[in-house]
Amino acid sequence: MTAGIRSRSLYGWPLLLAALAVLGAGAWYYFWREDSPNYTFETATIDSGRVEQSVSATGSVQALITVDLSSQLSGQIADVKVDFNSKVKAGDLLAVVDKKTFQARVKSAEANLEMAIADVAVQNATIKKNGALTQKAEEDLARQQQLAERGASSQSVLSATKTALTAAEADLSIAKAQLQNAIASVAQRRSDLDQAKIDLERTEIRSPIDGIVIARNIDPGATVAASLSAPVLFRIAQDLSKIQLATLVDEADIGRIEMGNTVTFTVDAHPDQTFAGRVDQVRIGGTNENNVVTYTVIVRADNPREKLLPGMTATARIVTGRKEGVLRVANAAIRFRPPQGVPGAETVPHWGRNEAFLAELAELLNLTKAQQDKLKSALDEARARRIEAEKIVQNAPGTPASERRGRRRTGEQSSRRQESGGGRPRGNLARILGGIMTAEQAKIFAKWREERRETTRPAVVWLVDGGKLLPRRIRLGLADEAYSEIAGGILKKGDKVVTRVRTGKKR
Repeated sequence: MTAGIRSRSLYGWPLLLAALAVLGAGAWYYFWREDSPNYTFETATIDSGRVEQSVSATGSVQALITVDLSSQLSGQIADVKVDFNSKVKAGDLLAVVDKKTFQARVKSAEANLEMAIADVAVQNATIKKNGALTQKAEEDLARQQQLAERGASSQSVLSATKTALTAAEADLSIAKAQLQNAIASVAQRRSDLDQAKIDLERTEIRSPIDGIVIARNIDPGATVAASLSAPVLFRIAQDLSKIQLATLVDEADIGRIEMGNTVTFTVDAHPDQTFAGRVDQVRIGGTNENNVVTYTVIVRADNPREKLLPGMTATARIVTGRKEGVLRVANAAIRFRPPQGVPGAETVPHWGRNEAFLAELAELLNLTKAQQDKLKSALDEARARRIEAEKIVQNAPGTPASERRGRRRTGEQSSRRQESGGGRPRGNLARILGGIMTAEQAKIFAKWREERRETTRPAVVWLVDGGKLLPRRIRLGLADEAYSEIAGGILKKGDKVVTRVRTGKKR
């Protein structure tokens, strides 16, 4: 009896343990699996299309030429011929300064000129008179010398005759000098008359260009005091069928802007319309306000219907680069960083040599099959030598144990990169290709290398495979507000990259 009970107890223990295991598994599933997070991935598809890089700037609409007209004369405004928005031609009369004072000055200058001309006539007559007196004195001297030789005239009379001749000659010289002075006075008086006539003409203020009056700051009866300052009476803008924008660009963006760049802009007066223009000038003189340096970029645009008026504020978008039909990725995928705990978030690949990179080079350089085989073989040999060199360094005698462990870890990481296609020897690439490429291929490679260095930048995007994130490192080219060009990497059109992760509970 006792033995039977003991036997049933022994058989019951395995069943009890099995039941407890089932209950434990159920509890684990309930309390752990059911409460584990559930990740929902939002993705964007890699596609091809346009990528347009641009710089934003603000500025004001200006006429190509704007002229401020002032009066060079002081006086009262007698008449104003134009008003705001009046269209004028070059030479059209705009306003008139009272002419009375200037007409009087012209008459005075004319009278002074006539007096100077008369004085010239007087001096000519004086020269004739003094010339005759001089000739008579010369004859008297000759006669007195003959008489003195015969003893018929005294020495004192002869001396007095010589003095009279000298005085006559001096009077003649004075008369000639006065004639020159009178002639110069005529020129001066004529110049004064010309100046008076110019001032009289300046009483009529005329337009120097074809355009439209955008400002009129004077009314009939007002007095202009030009001697104190040059007051602006009118502002005339040249034909507004063409305008320019004076935009301010930050110093961080000015290096990307060149003459001829396409520009689109809007103004608040026409918010639903976009206008187009081109960069006409990049001014090298910057301005510094509150430690912010900006440069002026002049944009020219057509304005056939004259909707754009001087002074309007414009928001411009200067296109600094554009590519059509390129592989592109949404910027949201580039900005995405996986939160902690998401499967695969801790894995980031090294940007190294891989089959996609080799394929890119082969297509770029149009490498033959033999050249591709040589390139791959040379790279494999370079990797093997590098791994072997690292092992030798790690095992070098006399190296402290801690340093050997650090070098060993570094060597293991490097070996894994090499075995997975990473760790490409940047310095060796040009040397290896140098022995494989033709001269034409070398030129293409040099240009590509320079462009790659200057215009691309690395980035990481993430794919999803079975609920786990897979990182992919790529190189980016041009970028706009929504997309960035994929300039290198193993992504292809149609791949889906993660832009956001939503976390929830499975329960």
